[in-house]
Amino acid sequence: MTRSKLEMPTNTTERLAEIFESYIPFNKFLGLRCLEIEHGSVRVEPLIAVARVVRLGNRVGVAELRAFHPDSEDRPVAAGMGVYSVKRDNSGEGGTWEWKAN
Repeated sequence: MTRSKLEMPTNTTERLAEIFESYIPFNKFLGLRCLEIEHGSVRVEPLIAVARVVRLGNRVGVAELRAFHPDSEDRPVAAGMGVYSVKRDNSGEGGTWEWKAN
């Protein structure tokens, strides 16, 4: 069985930094670098993510997302917003939008 580079053991901080910086395409594109990796510094707790469509126009859709711990909904740990190019399906009644999850 062959293993990809990301499946190799990650038992050193240098290797974790290398994976973060070199093997995650978005991080590499942005030029992100690890400045510090510390044993025991990650909060291993469940997260809930809630997303909603803010605006859905003829050509542009906007969505937002909040992530929080189950017992701290009023204190998000992450937030995001996306702007998407959309295409209207004019086959529907009155040209309305229909959301279809894949």
